[in-house]
Amino acid sequence: MHMNLRLLLAALGASSFAAALSPAGDADTPTSVDPRNYTDAEGTLLQGYLALPKRLRYEHAGDHAHEIGAHEGEDHEHFEWPPSPAVIFIHDADGANEYEQQRATIVARDQGYVGFAADIFGVFAERPAPDAPWSERAPFLGQFLNNATLFVQRMQAAVEYVQGLEEVDASKVAIVGYCREAPAWFTT
Repeated sequence: MHMNLRLLLAALGASSFAAALSPAGDADTPTSVDPRNYTDAEGTLLQGYLALPKRLRYEHAGDHAHEIGAHEGEDHEHFEWPPSPAVIFIHDADGANEYEQQRATIVARDQGYVGFAADIFGVFAERPAPDAPWSERAPFLGQFLNNATLFVQRMQAAVEYVQGLEEVDASKVAIVGYCREAPAWFTT
């Protein structure tokens, strides 16, 4: 998968991204994400996790002068950064948990991209326990993995949400999937 990820990110102009992401992150990697609600075409409530690059986080916090790189004497009220590329992470069978949230944080922190850990299952889905045996998890996962229309609809909802963010260059959005979702990634 790492070779495909490098090709994908080269399309975003991020040749060093895959090298930075691959070895980075472990169980102790902190996350810096904000939960964000959005809906799919049928109105299903989904909750993703947004990680903004430092320059964008502080800009929204209102501290223009020192945290986002503005220089003394500039008109800080009108200091604008161009929109950033974004990477959407589609979760594995466990949902958009800490692993995907860490990946979103890493791309924001280390690469200056907007990171978004998307939700395929939905906020009100009755999920089996992460440690439940496969015999209990398979029927739940099957409703998404065996229904390409639903699966794509949920990915499209994430893409549309991210493309609508003012911090994002809507022409530079990538999707990366994990586990069974890995074949589903593409660029927009």
